[in-house]
Amino acid sequence: MTKQINWCMILLIILSALLLSNLCLAQPWPAVPNVVLPQNMESNKEYRFIVSSYDQQGDKVSFFIEWGDGSQEGWSKFVSSNSTTNFYHSYPTPPKNHIFILKVRVKDDNGNESSIPCIKPFFINTPPNVPETPNGPYEGELHKSYGFTITSCDPDGDNICFDIDWGDGRIESTRIVRSGDIITKNHNWNSEGIFNIKVRARDEMSFNNISPWSSFHKIKIR
Repeated sequence: MTKQINWCMILLIILSALLLSNLCLAQPWPAVPNVVLPQNMESNKEYRFIVSSYDQQGDKVSFFIEWGDGSQEGWSKFVSSNSTTNFYHSYPTPPKNHIFILKVRVKDDNGNESSIPCIKPFFINTPPNVPETPNGPYEGELHKSYGFTITSCDPDGDNICFDIDWGDGRIESTRIVRSGDIITKNHNWNSEGIFNIKVRARDEMSFNNISPWSSFHKIKIR
């Protein structure tokens, strides 16, 4: 009796699995969309978003996008199953540490819509502004240390650090400071000449987010 019950249970499980498999294979709606996000997005710049979906019936598909910033992209024109559609969008400068949530829905040309959207959370990190020209003396003596003040602001309010090119082949990185802080760095030169000092800022949230170099400050060492 026990063996008969076990075989019945096994048979029931197999039949249930086959039924679910057939239902999945025969689903009338397209698969959850696939979305390729741009890398290292910055605010107020337009980027391309690549979207696709596979429909098992071979029907054409259309996409609806909620960008996560309060705006939407209405249903797109229908395209072939598994082909890609390009969408373009720019995001405003977000509050500090703000996370955008992108949602993409898909339907086929018979009106069957996937019940599960693609959801992509991400954040936008804007590089710091170009630092002000380093401020300090215009003349100096060999081996004597001189101080220069530098500052920059980050549009997202993130902490920043600086790379200082002293013009003599040496580049120095500073500690992390708050956006808008003014810091002083000292340097001395081992040879005579005119040296161009410049500085750039890095974002603490992503050290690959780097500002352009500042204008030069020239110092003549005698």
